[in-house]
Amino acid sequence: LEDPVSLARLEEPRTALEPLKGLVVIDEVQRRPDLFPVLRVLADRRPGAGQFLILGSASGELLRQSAETLAGRMERIEIGGFSLAELGADAAEALWHRGGFPRAYLAKSERDSMAWRKQFIQTLLERDFPQWGVRVPATALLRFWTMVAHYHGQIWNAAEPARALGVSPSTMRRHLDLLTDASPLVRFETPGRDSPASPIEEVFLEIQADDDYGVQEVVLVYSVNGQPEDSVRVYRQSGAPLTELSVGHTLYLEDYEVELLFLDALRRGVADRDFVYARDLEPSVVMFSQVKSLVENQASREGVRLKSVEDLRWARRDIKSVGLLAQVLAKQTARDAGAYEALMIKDGHVTEGGSSSAYIIKDDVVITHPLTNDILPGITRASLLKLVKANEISLDERTFTLEEAYAADEAFITAASTYVCPVVAIDDRPIGDGTVGPVVRKLQQVYIDHARNTAV
Repeated sequence: LEDPVSLARLEEPRTALEPLKGLVVIDEVQRRPDLFPVLRVLADRRPGAGQFLILGSASGELLRQSAETLAGRMERIEIGGFSLAELGADAAEALWHRGGFPRAYLAKSERDSMAWRKQFIQTLLERDFPQWGVRVPATALLRFWTMVAHYHGQIWNAAEPARALGVSPSTMRRHLDLLTDASPLVRFETPGRDSPASPIEEVFLEIQADDDYGVQEVVLVYSVNGQPEDSVRVYRQSGAPLTELSVGHTLYLEDYEVELLFLDALRRGVADRDFVYARDLEPSVVMFSQVKSLVENQASREGVRLKSVEDLRWARRDIKSVGLLAQVLAKQTARDAGAYEALMIKDGHVTEGGSSSAYIIKDDVVITHPLTNDILPGITRASLLKLVKANEISLDERTFTLEEAYAADEAFITAASTYVCPVVAIDDRPIGDGTVGPVVRKLQQVYIDHARNTAV
């Protein structure tokens, strides 16, 4: 049916097929799935009439349609590539490298074999899948297929590739089903406890008690194989919120060797779920690491834009709990508006950023919210304010309004993951002349120098 002449003969399929006797071969049948109802009628004819050999790409939808239309009238034969039983043990290495497709295996050279396989993949993704009604972009499926190759012979966990590709595990399962239906993949299902064949696609770790009663902190570990002095004070400064939450906090950073930026969460412990907690729990620590460029990045060079949002957090904002829903919603609102960070507003006054401390500069004076229950006592903030005083830069710790922020000469935010990050616009209003100002540039360099000089 790739031949236009043959395709034209089937404009009236019953008229064209009914007179035929013997073996009738219809190739590339996926181009005319509407033939199946006609074939059902012809298959019910008297004995001795023609038999039909139907060939074509085995899309899942096509197989389901043929099974429904020709149930009891057909036998389905899956034709795979060459097998080791056919080729013999001596061919194992070549079969492993080239695969079982005849043209790939029998190619004159490894280069020709690879070229055929690449062309096969491209054709399958760009032509066949769209013909079967698949609406997933070919590039996305190719990335998924490449990732699946790394799971060869292993248990499939949809959550891991989903995180890597930025999609949901259910999307991963649909992609997996798609490639399995099309035959590039063979999935062996692992027997489970409750059913004879239940595929293991995700692994869930059940945690009995998981609440907001924990604190978290970011610790910087430099690529020069040392730590800045800030990190060793993390838990001393976190002591107050830990005490507020009745969490034991004896922890030694020397026990953890990571040469990356890492975030750790200290929780009260594990127990049966209840609003009332036991006093004798053993605290638990969860850590994960990220690699970030803190000095050479676009935000640091060119500055960022902020979006003001209402501060919806609870009254104890000074406790850096692991319950971050309000901050997540604020930062997503900012990102949807094309901004880098949210600027939290309470009763017309700026408190801080969604995950950062906020500052403005007016007449060469650095202005920031004072330490109260309304803001987080950030480690980076504390270090920066010491450096501001040490470098004889004027500092005013007071509340300031959003209107004052609009009218500022300069502005910036700080966080462990950004250092000193310039702000060039708030709510699409330029700060100063809309570029990074001289005081912020000086503070950036002062903080970077301090971090490098105090690393051990």
